[in-house]
Amino acid sequence: MKSFLSKVKTVFGKKHRDGPTSPTTALAASVVAPAHPSNHSLPTVALDADTAPKTGDVSCAVDSTSAVLDSATATPAAAVESIKAAVADVKIPGMETKPEGESKSIVADIIAAPEKAVESIKAAVADVKIPGMGAKPEGESKSIVAGLGVAAAATATAAAAAIGVAIPGMKKESTETVVSAAAETGVEPALASSKAAATLDALKPPVAKKIPIQHEYHGVKYSDDYHWLKDQSPKNKKPEIIEYLEAENAYSKAFHYDKTKSLSETLYKEMIAKINENDSSVPVYKAPYSYYSQVVQGQQYRIFLRKKDTADAVEEVYLDQNKLEFEYQFMGDVSVSPDHKTLAYALDTTGSEHYTIFFKDLETGKALTSETLEGKFGSSIEWANDSKTVYLTTLDDIDRAANVVAFTVGAASKIPRLVFHEPDSKFNVGISKTTRYLFIYAVSGVTSEVSYIDLTKEGSALKTFMPRVNKHKYIIADHGEYFVIMTNMGGKCLNNTLMVCHESNTDASAWTELTPYDPFRNIQDVLLFKDYLVIRAIVGGFEKIIVTPIANGKLTGKLDPIAIEHALYTANLHSLSHQNTKSNTVRYEISTPLIPSQVWEFDMATGTSTQLKEVKVPGEFDSSLYTLERIYVPIPETTKTEAPFNTPTPETIPVSIMYRKDLFKKDGTNPLHLYGYGSYGISIPTAYSAIQFPILDRGYVYAIAHIRGGGSCGKAWYETGKFKSKRNTFTDFIACSQELVKLQYTQHELMSIEGRSAGGLLMGAVVNMKPDIAHVVIAGVPFVDVINTMMDPTIPLTINEYEEWGNPNDKEYFEYMRSYSPYDNIPSDKQFPNILVKAGLNDPRVAYWEPAKWVAKMRALDVCRGKTQILLHCTMGAGHFGVSGRYARYMEVASDFAFLVECMDTQRRAKGLLA
Repeated sequence: MKSFLSKVKTVFGKKHRDGPTSPTTALAASVVAPAHPSNHSLPTVALDADTAPKTGDVSCAVDSTSAVLDSATATPAAAVESIKAAVADVKIPGMETKPEGESKSIVADIIAAPEKAVESIKAAVADVKIPGMGAKPEGESKSIVAGLGVAAAATATAAAAAIGVAIPGMKKESTETVVSAAAETGVEPALASSKAAATLDALKPPVAKKIPIQHEYHGVKYSDDYHWLKDQSPKNKKPEIIEYLEAENAYSKAFHYDKTKSLSETLYKEMIAKINENDSSVPVYKAPYSYYSQVVQGQQYRIFLRKKDTADAVEEVYLDQNKLEFEYQFMGDVSVSPDHKTLAYALDTTGSEHYTIFFKDLETGKALTSETLEGKFGSSIEWANDSKTVYLTTLDDIDRAANVVAFTVGAASKIPRLVFHEPDSKFNVGISKTTRYLFIYAVSGVTSEVSYIDLTKEGSALKTFMPRVNKHKYIIADHGEYFVIMTNMGGKCLNNTLMVCHESNTDASAWTELTPYDPFRNIQDVLLFKDYLVIRAIVGGFEKIIVTPIANGKLTGKLDPIAIEHALYTANLHSLSHQNTKSNTVRYEISTPLIPSQVWEFDMATGTSTQLKEVKVPGEFDSSLYTLERIYVPIPETTKTEAPFNTPTPETIPVSIMYRKDLFKKDGTNPLHLYGYGSYGISIPTAYSAIQFPILDRGYVYAIAHIRGGGSCGKAWYETGKFKSKRNTFTDFIACSQELVKLQYTQHELMSIEGRSAGGLLMGAVVNMKPDIAHVVIAGVPFVDVINTMMDPTIPLTINEYEEWGNPNDKEYFEYMRSYSPYDNIPSDKQFPNILVKAGLNDPRVAYWEPAKWVAKMRALDVCRGKTQILLHCTMGAGHFGVSGRYARYMEVASDFAFLVECMDTQRRAKGLLA
């Protein structure tokens, strides 16, 4: 009861290194941008004992301490000189008098005897003017000690190291020394949350050890110093790996997350102010119930409800995700049986995308704990018509959806029975259902095959609709006695066409044309209703919803697009489970960068639309303050590529742009954030996203580059940005950045860029190719170790992604892929921008070791040159899509955007563009 295509995302877009990917889709899976502390040291925090902010808050409690702490942040040597000048000739109680030239050892004494140092420094600096600081008012001198206490592993260690002093007890393994030194000052240590804090030797970035190994590919040996970071065990990673990742997290926490906590909270509040915290979906009627869901202010997760169609009916909560006991919750399908008596839902509690299937008796309200299915299940659930059997997918050893199984609730056997097995490792399986059929899809990057079971006939055998043929992709839906087939006809109809056949003969020889192939119209999805066929297609870079009457396997009218009157928008059909296919009305949803959501119902018989719901931006939101534009960037002549079967391909790259009118100058002085993806044929939607407004309201331009490899301009756009044309994706992005500079939207020094997963590959590649492309880069769960990953068939997705990137076991593909692999092409003679890298320890799509190795190698090559910063943050309890819970996700994005704003503000001040 899901949609013809959207339910089985794997059919024309298999499971890959990303799911829905865009910061524009109301948060979705956003990762944002980097900040700019110095490369040398951690920021310290001055805390007044009486008015201390929360641990990690960087707002100084006492203004007069800020200068010395700022100097410590900028460079340990500056802090040392300040302390030397202040105490060189002062006798400090509890410490020996410092002979000339030895005042440097005071820093060592702070760590060696913190209980004495507190009183000693208070006495020493109470009335002494320290260079760069005002005189200490009575009672406030203690704040400098608190500041040093919080960063005992930070400022003290770095300052001492800068002047050549060894600090007693401060070996790498002596975390306890750090924690106790801070604790004895009465201040919580900023880094105490991670045992790895003490590895921040002299406050330099964590340095990953080098253990060179040799990979031999095509008879050539390639050295890999950081292969040791790879551990494929699902649990209990090697201790040295966890220690390194925790060191990176502690470093990024102290350098960025603690320092920008106040800014992060501000950005978070601004984002939340742009969402409807209380919201309900449009009810879907499944007699005798209306089903819908809600989110409630202050709660992280969705609540699922239903209500009978009787006058005295009361609202029934059948699943409240907020009441589940798991810390991390990634919900898959939530599905009620056809008789409305049993609930089944799929839940991933680690981010590994291994789902557990839970059942609940909706008549008693009790969980059916004896029926719970644990293991490696997929997220899909489809009920059979008997309301007792569910169809599920299961994963193999490399996390490939390889099987379809059936499980009967209440049966004696608790072991699901195998319905379908896919032996070819290039293929994943997926399922969907209509009233009559269960469809099973086996899909690779370029080929598909559909099998089906007639659920209305007991004991019906599984049938293959049409045996797979290499490079032929198709998908089917039933309409009475006929099947409608959306197909690329083996590639000849690259943008897909529609065929039809009678159920009695499904062989390709019996297919007839339902509508003529239009190479300028990329058909994305199809829904079938009582008397109408509905198509969602991309035409001219925009989504169109097209309706036409159908009867007895033939179209009986013309194709009419529904009018959508927006300059930039995203249009989606609601899935079959949210449609009444026995009627002649279709539900669709529109979103624009300024309108969160409009749900419409279109009467296909009368040609009229009725708005069922509109989600508005809360508060006094004035959309007229903002401008939406789309520009078209010429494709560089040297990268123009012919698509298969001479399919028409645009000669310009669309770029969607948004900015606030009163803050935009178009003289090159506005900062600009450019987002890109460009893989798997995925279109980055121009939809509403609350996360954009905090930077728009700070004068930023927000832009999306709809580059080749993505699907914004149809299948030809995708095909000319994959395989041996993959570099077009990167050159397109660079061309867009240069055009934006040329048109004076910004300048490279004021640009930030972002991409995640395969978009993280984009970030790594363009930074290698043009290191000065931007001042800030955000790379979320980046696919950057292309060769080593694609040469290892034991890693999830490797084999079935041969049909996306190419098979590097073929030397020609190997050389081409190696030419752009970010990990293999880091220049040693260039300075990189500030880079924030995000990873997830449980990520099954882009393993944590890829970003970890990339960061380690960039650091070893000193790409920052002491002027920029590279930070790695690995979420230790989540996977590819980050933290769970809507507020937690917004907080994560806000923290990342704080890095972007902090970096850019520093740059703008340096250029005299910000006070």
